[in-house]
Amino acid sequence: MVMNFQRTAREPRTPFNLKIDDAPVSSFDDMSVLIALKTLLPQEVARVTRKFYVARFGNISFPGDVFSYLDPVHTPQDLLNLNKVKAIAQSEEFKVAFNNEHTNLVNNHCAFGLPWIIVQKPGEEHLECFWGSELSSIVHWLGPGYEHS
Repeated sequence: MVMNFQRTAREPRTPFNLKIDDAPVSSFDDMSVLIALKTLLPQEVARVTRKFYVARFGNISFPGDVFSYLDPVHTPQDLLNLNKVKAIAQSEEFKVAFNNEHTNLVNNHCAFGLPWIIVQKPGEEHLECFWGSELSSIVHWLGPGYEHS
């Protein structure tokens, strides 16, 4: 994220001096909740995921317990038992399955972030972006009239 801020600040030549003292926050708990929701609610996972993300990332602060964000999701209790989500997401079986899936993505599909986008232009350095929300930065970097292949 700091890299994205630095790149965005360079475009209008704005000074940027953000200092990060702590290690980046891991998204493992967020992903574990989403996979647990997918396991319990395969038909409802898109709707519940949207509500989860609004509750989780619509806040300025990040409480330590990611599961606290499940309450605002307002999923009917007959569809979802929050204790089951916690149990699945925190189980050793889940952690092994998650690690295996991540290893497969890295080793067999060249992923080194989920998702990590690398854009190259002939004769210039490449641009690296994390996540699809960086499409506006990619478009700006490519410039007008750039044809894709």
